[in-house]
Amino acid sequence: MYQITRESARQRIARSLTEALDNWHRRIYPVEMAQLTPQRLEAIPESDLIFMIIRTLSGAAVGCGAVMLRLAGEGEVKHIWIDPEHRGHGLGERLLSQLERQARQEGCRRLMLTTVSRQHGAVTLYLRNGYRFIDDGPKAVMEKTLMTEETVPVAFCPPS
Repeated sequence: MYQITRESARQRIARSLTEALDNWHRRIYPVEMAQLTPQRLEAIPESDLIFMIIRTLSGAAVGCGAVMLRLAGEGEVKHIWIDPEHRGHGLGERLLSQLERQARQEGCRRLMLTTVSRQHGAVTLYLRNGYRFIDDGPKAVMEKTLMTEETVPVAFCPPS
């Protein structure tokens, strides 16, 4: 069993997970496509970041994901990473769902992300969860609408 919780991106385990992600990315992505290095993560203000960690019930961190909140109700999925030994248990889908739920609660109406087309597992995960291609070249850009104007909670509506 696993649990997924929102945690500070400033803790040591967040750096370790992000380093593992960065090392994995370097094997498959061109250097200019590095999604989230530990240095980039630390440069994002905590108030603009949703960072979640997947842990085993014994507390071992085995994955993480982040959404960077932007202005005007938009966010960017910065990465989703699961330790290869723990893949195949639906953790990516569970993590993505929790990141989306938290982004929606914080007023995010739309999420975007960038991946590469040859990352078939990632592309399949995003398509299966309602993302659509904006650009499906080698550097695939995808988006998902989380809330329309009609579904924005009252707490997020500007005063009239």
